[in-house]
Amino acid sequence: MKSINLWSKEMKVGFGSPMAYVTFTTFLLITGYVFNGFSLAIAKQSIAYGTTNMPIVDQLFRPLSSHMAVILLFMIPAITMRLFAEERKTGTIELLYTYPVRDLDILLGKFLGAMSILLVLLLPTLLYAFMVKQITPIEWPVIISQYVGLFFLGTSYIAVGLWASNLSDNQIVAAILTLGSLLGFWLVGWLTQTFPTALWAKVLGQLSILGHFDSFSKGVLNTSDITFYLLFIAFFLAATLNGLNSRTWRGARE
Repeated sequence: MKSINLWSKEMKVGFGSPMAYVTFTTFLLITGYVFNGFSLAIAKQSIAYGTTNMPIVDQLFRPLSSHMAVILLFMIPAITMRLFAEERKTGTIELLYTYPVRDLDILLGKFLGAMSILLVLLLPTLLYAFMVKQITPIEWPVIISQYVGLFFLGTSYIAVGLWASNLSDNQIVAAILTLGSLLGFWLVGWLTQTFPTALWAKVLGQLSILGHFDSFSKGVLNTSDITFYLLFIAFFLAATLNGLNSRTWRGARE
């Protein structure tokens, strides 16, 4: 119940922030531009080949979801940077520690709040699928798989953002640290392409946060990829909780 109350507070603060609306607008404008570009390309191919039987999922929604995964990587730091950093800078985190709530409640409240914002960010883009459905049939199971993957991926981004925001009282530093960490987890996936025969590259490649999204974009719910995201999220939430606990103990000793 305490986590739910904190979640409600985070929702009010989050949606009351101009940064949230800037992030929503930017995300929807970019995804809309990408969707329009792929749609026009498919329309031109359809006219050129004289057919309307185009592989919509493979040529439109799969690349669209992959682009959305990358766009989210740059958008999520703007959402998570204030979660702890702002409260540390204004001193409200100290007031929060005086309430009868556990560090875990604080963490879960902020985590659930950011997850809710992620859902609000993703839901409007489902309109693209409904728009295309008016013209040609689409494979809904594949679309659902892609959005499940985007949710897991976005939640993983949030977990890293929470961890980074807890390390600094400067929002810009928290955003840069989040973005840098996420880019690192993205770039390790390229090692398997650069060094395809090296065992160490294959091992590090398994840490690629975007690499595990590939099966979702194809419409496959792979348990190994789901497990990776769950463990990834759990690791960074545990790291954040450990940081909160250590700060609490230091404050108590002082």
